[in-house]
Amino acid sequence: MNKIILILLSGLIIIGCSSTNKEELSAETWFQHGRLLAGYERHDEAILAYNKAIEIKPDYALPYSDRGRVKYLKGNIAGAIDDLNKAIELKPDYAEAYYCRGTVKANQNDFGGAIKDFTKTIEIQPDYAAAYYNRGSANVKQNNYDSALSDYIKFIELKPDYGMAYYNRGSIYQSKNEMDKALLDYNKAIELDPELADAYGNRGAIYCAMKKPDRALADLNKAIKLNPNEAKYYNNRGLAYQQENKIDIAIANLTKALELNPNDADFYHNRGRAYQLNDKIDQAIADWEQSIKLDHSQEKELRPFIEKARQAKENK
Repeated sequence: MNKIILILLSGLIIIGCSSTNKEELSAETWFQHGRLLAGYERHDEAILAYNKAIEIKPDYALPYSDRGRVKYLKGNIAGAIDDLNKAIELKPDYAEAYYCRGTVKANQNDFGGAIKDFTKTIEIQPDYAAAYYNRGSANVKQNNYDSALSDYIKFIELKPDYGMAYYNRGSIYQSKNEMDKALLDYNKAIELDPELADAYGNRGAIYCAMKKPDRALADLNKAIKLNPNEAKYYNNRGLAYQQENKIDIAIANLTKALELNPNDADFYHNRGRAYQLNDKIDQAIADWEQSIKLDHSQEKELRPFIEKARQAKENK
C-alpha cells in the first residue's frame, strides 16, 4: 500500500568557529573538513577527518554523529550505531543524532526502535519535518495507520511540496475507504511528481472500483508506461477492460499480471472470472483452483462457483 521512503539527510548543524580555545578550534576545523569531504562522498577521507577531530577532543559529539552517518552509508551498521550512541551520550539533546540513529534502525527493520528515536528527535526539535515523515513510514510498517496518518499530515504542514508524502497519505486514506480524500492526495502527488507511477496506479484502482473504466484506463496506461514491470497495474487494467466488456483484452492483461507475479491468488481469481465471462469454463475452473491453492481463505467464496461451473458444463 505504502512506500516507505526513509530520508537520510546530511548533517544540518553547522557550528561556527568562534571558540578561543585552540584545541576546540582545531577539532572544529577537522570536523568541518570531514563534512566537506562527506558532502563530496569521499567517505574514507571524511572518516579520517572525523577521527582526527575526536582524537583532539574526545567529548565532541558532532563528529561521532557524522562519522556514524558515513559509516552507515558505507554499510558498517554496527559502527554507525556505536558512534550515534556515543554522540547521544555526549549530547543528549542532539536531535540529528537521534534522527540518524532512527534512520539506521528503520533500514534494519527495527521499526519500534526507529519510532522511539524519531519521537525523541521531534521532542527536541518539533519542526524537524523529516522525522515526522520517517516516523510515519515506520508506523505504516508497524500497522499503526492512524499514527502514520497524523505524522504525514504534520510533515505536509511543514513541507507541502513533497509528492511522495501525499501519495503515502492517500494510500492510508484509501485503506480506510476514504476515497475522496485519497483521490485529492493522489492528484496532488501527481501534480508535484508527474513520474510517480504508483500514484497513477492507485488512482486508477479507485476509478476502477468506482466503475469509471475510462478514467481508470487512462491512469493505468500511464502507470504502466512509467513502470511496465508492476503486476498490479495489469491486473487492475484487466478489471477495467472487463467493465468495458472487452474480455479478451482483459484476459491478456490478467495473464500479463500473472507472468510478472505467478503467486498472487487474486490474479488467478480475477482471470478465472474473465474466463467464465468468455465461456471458457475449464480455464476458469483451473484458475480458481489455483487461487484456492495459493490462498485457502478463497475456498469459501470460490468453491460454489467451481461446482456451479462444473454442473453447467455437464448439463450442456
